[in-house]
Amino acid sequence: MSFLADPTGFPRWRSMELKQSGGASLFSSLSKAIIMVNVLVLLGGYGLAFLMATPRLREIEWLAGLPSFDPDNPASGPVVYSGTLHGPADRTTPLGGQAAAYWWAVQEVSDHGVDAQCAGNARTDLTLLTATGLLPIVWMEADPDLVGLVSDDADDDYVLPFSIDVGNNETLTVDPPPPGTCEGDYYAQIVFLPGARVEVVGCAHNGTIVSCDTPIGGVLSAPTLSADRRHRFRSALRPFLIAMGVALVVLIASTFVLFAYTEQLQHHPNRLEEP
Repeated sequence: MSFLADPTGFPRWRSMELKQSGGASLFSSLSKAIIMVNVLVLLGGYGLAFLMATPRLREIEWLAGLPSFDPDNPASGPVVYSGTLHGPADRTTPLGGQAAAYWWAVQEVSDHGVDAQCAGNARTDLTLLTATGLLPIVWMEADPDLVGLVSDDADDDYVLPFSIDVGNNETLTVDPPPPGTCEGDYYAQIVFLPGARVEVVGCAHNGTIVSCDTPIGGVLSAPTLSADRRHRFRSALRPFLIAMGVALVVLIASTFVLFAYTEQLQHHPNRLEEP
């Protein structure tokens, strides 16, 4: 039957065309809005991540450019010392083992996470044995609030002027905690054994290694500075991974919204009727 023979045919055909046109227009607008939101989230997230990562990247570049210590041609600024680490001969950990330096904590596990019940360390009176002799590491005497401890499990202390990177030294855990500490679920410690190979960043002063008047005052890293640079790069990379995760969540959510709208449009086309 033609539209001329059926006077109501043309209005129904025109109404369907308008519905389809209106649905396509709304779908296009929604798609553009979702794309714009994803682009803004991606650009904003990565822009913020770059700002957060910039200090670590600059530190890595600065550390990579430092000269090695040369006793025949001493530098006036920061240098990299290589040698073995030594502490007081009678220094022992709460477990009774010898150590040049160590850090320990008694941890309590609860529904809210892991909390330190008590902690301690011994990192003073350290010397570096180099080819030219023993050099006291004076900056290791700095206030504990200024010295960060970095490992494969933690790298959030780089905002502090001094950092100690334990490298691949494993964390030893014991249950129950040894006498002389406190009650808790387990005892954990990290140790630099006497004679551990390390690299130290600092400035020379009267036969000692002191802090430098630079954004990074001092670094001790085992066995070399490559461990410190690796952990700084990981710290710099984390904001980008977070931004990527947020962008992925927004993309999945917006795709779901668009898919849900498409399904609704296919199953309920009359919801777009013209007034």
